[in-house]
Amino acid sequence: MFFAMTALTDKDPKRVLLFAAGCVALGLAVVGVFLPVVPQVPFAILAAYLFSKSSRKLHKWIRHQKYLGPPVKDWEDHRVLRPKLKIFSSLAMAAGAVIGHFTLDNIGFAIALDVVFAAAIAFVLTRRSKPPRAQTSG
Repeated sequence: MFFAMTALTDKDPKRVLLFAAGCVALGLAVVGVFLPVVPQVPFAILAAYLFSKSSRKLHKWIRHQKYLGPPVKDWEDHRVLRPKLKIFSSLAMAAGAVIGHFTLDNIGFAIALDVVFAAAIAFVLTRRSKPPRAQTSG
């Protein structure tokens, strides 16, 4: 946790807050690795963004991780979500919505969850699937 010590001794409260939010997002991304209903990639991308504003070391670290790094690099470098990721994320969020309907007693909350998942699925499916081709001058 030497990264945490570095950020917490910083005098800028905004950086400390961004760092803390990045840690929460990273924690949710890690949970998503083991629990398919929690979408790991959006949280990893959010964590990378927050770390880019608060901790260069953690930003670099997350970009080089085996599972979280490639989608983060794709997003940061090209604003791309690969097709396999789109399908898996969409199915996981749809499953989360279905599970929510069976486990939540509050129908209003279940409908709100559906709206959030539907918006997230629409966002995921409307992103580019591969990086733009390099333009050649000629």
